[in-house]
Amino acid sequence: MKIPKPKKAPSIKKLRLMADGLWQQAVFKFWGDKCFCGQPAYCGHHYYYKGSYGHLRYDIDNGVPICSHCHFLVHTKDPKKVEDNIIYKRGVKWINLLREKANQNPSSYKGVKWYKENIERLQAYIDN
Repeated sequence: MKIPKPKKAPSIKKLRLMADGLWQQAVFKFWGDKCFCGQPAYCGHHYYYKGSYGHLRYDIDNGVPICSHCHFLVHTKDPKKVEDNIIYKRGVKWINLLREKANQNPSSYKGVKWYKENIERLQAYIDN
């Protein structure tokens, strides 16, 4: 008789992929599906890059619906122009709040618990 293997807990990679997808959906739900330039957005872009500001990775305020052209510009040719346009559209209050969040640097994040909490929070937001 075969003994069934216990179910493995989801890996961090799997949790990150799930949370990333939910974050994209939440950004579109919160901000709409248009890029700040008026074109249809194709993805949610992190204003503060997730590589440098991982604690903001799943913060909806840090999300910007963006078209492929503006996304290309922000990552290659003219990031300052795109970022200035985003700030102009979103306003000073938004960027000041986001800067405040960016300057906080939690000592612990990106563990299984952190991903699960973000997945739960984002799913609840999308479902409401």
